[in-house]
Amino acid sequence: MNLRQRRVLAKREGEGAHARRGFAAQTYQDAVAGSRAARRQVLKWIASREAWLKEHSSKRKLNIEVLAEDVDPDNADRALLLGIAERDMREYPHDRHNRLLLRPWAVQAALSRPGGRSL
Repeated sequence: MNLRQRRVLAKREGEGAHARRGFAAQTYQDAVAGSRAARRQVLKWIASREAWLKEHSSKRKLNIEVLAEDVDPDNADRALLLGIAERDMREYPHDRHNRLLLRPWAVQAALSRPGGRSL
């Protein structure tokens, strides 16, 4: 059954939503199988969908401002007092701040909280 025959059959059956979905599914399967006419039809569907999305998409552009702070507030150093972090002793020659490493038990405790995601 070719593309034109299926269209005629769908019109005879009343052009209901089920007939259109079935027609679209069969046309897509034919396009995947290599039918040139079906490929053209699928490409037309894609082009019309993209045109619709472009027409109905939000015209407003989102202005996103990236704020980065150059100074290190050093308030994370309190983690040293709590015992959940330790000083990173690796060499960072151009870094003027103390780096901290979280201890494994603290990371595990944070990940195993109720509702926490697993890695």
